[in-house]
Amino acid sequence: MSDVASPLLTTTEQSQSDTFSLKKTIGSAIGLTFLFVLLFIAITTAALGIFAYQKATQFVLAADTSFAELKQLADEAWVHEPTVTNGHKNILLLGVDSLAQRGDIPALTDTMMLLSIDVTTGKLHTLSFPRDLWSESYKTKINALYFYGQERYPDSPEQFPAEVLSDLTGIPIHHTLVLSLDQVAHLIDILGGVTVEVETGFIDTQFPREDVDIYSVSDPKALYKTISFEAGIQHFTAKEALEYMRSRHSGDEEGTDDARAARQQQVIAGVLSNLKQRDFYIDTERLGRLYQFYSSEFESALSIKEALSTARILYPYRESIELSRSIFSIYPEDPQGVITHPKVTRLQPQWIYQIVDPVAFKTFAQESIGMEVPLTTVTDDSNVQ
Repeated sequence: MSDVASPLLTTTEQSQSDTFSLKKTIGSAIGLTFLFVLLFIAITTAALGIFAYQKATQFVLAADTSFAELKQLADEAWVHEPTVTNGHKNILLLGVDSLAQRGDIPALTDTMMLLSIDVTTGKLHTLSFPRDLWSESYKTKINALYFYGQERYPDSPEQFPAEVLSDLTGIPIHHTLVLSLDQVAHLIDILGGVTVEVETGFIDTQFPREDVDIYSVSDPKALYKTISFEAGIQHFTAKEALEYMRSRHSGDEEGTDDARAARQQQVIAGVLSNLKQRDFYIDTERLGRLYQFYSSEFESALSIKEALSTARILYPYRESIELSRSIFSIYPEDPQGVITHPKVTRLQPQWIYQIVDPVAFKTFAQESIGMEVPLTTVTDDSNVQ
């Protein structure tokens, strides 16, 4: 791992000239969950037997499937037992910050979020990992693990960050979904937008433009535009939702990575809220497009059969499904914080988060998702200065 660590840290994680930094910081990827899959697939299967034939046909055509295939899928999912550990199914969501304008700049997982589904209660838990969390074992920030995974596991680079985060938290990760900006935008478009309660308004004057080639612009200011959001309930289009989740240069508290993680979780909650509306399931053509989208993009990571069997278990809790959101506590702001910012020194010139204590970190992660997992032998992955 050390053979590739040095060039990556030199080009992506250490201080650069202002112009080069502007070119590098071209966008933040968004973590979005597959919550919609677990909910809409379960009801869709039942709905096909209730809706008129015309409605069912609309679904089948939009989903690019057939009644026979759906029946076979339903039969298999009915007897299939989903993968869970101690009553929880755990999915790692990786938002990859790869854009066409980035050129040869390596793709990093700017967003890393764990979704844990308690199949015994219907409760959904999300836990966001700071992109700047330091892995002492691999001498890098965790947002570079996906890049390293391309060398270690060329066919499934997402496996590497899943292994490392599972080791750090003591939480088994059953599935890993990698989402790009295009996929997130497509999902929100299909949903018809998402409603979010903006808790704190903000203005970001340095939001990266996506319609500019970073290598053809001589004026760094041309790389950015100004975006703003007002406090209150807002209905976002896909474009607006992405800007809301990606913003990180507002110059106030909303410009921190922690605030951005909280906004990402707000959007997830908004998606869940949309899916709990009864009217959502009347539009069978839209349901079919969602089915087709998931089938084409994520079937290999988490099969529809697996999602449907999980939804079958969750069905008794459909009226009480709720989402809880957590981020790691920070020391010394929180005396019990499990991560901290070490002093920037000549030997450690990067702005990072380090784990204060590996055992406390694992305990916090497990308690955040409501899961009791026996702690394994702890290796020291902290080096607080």
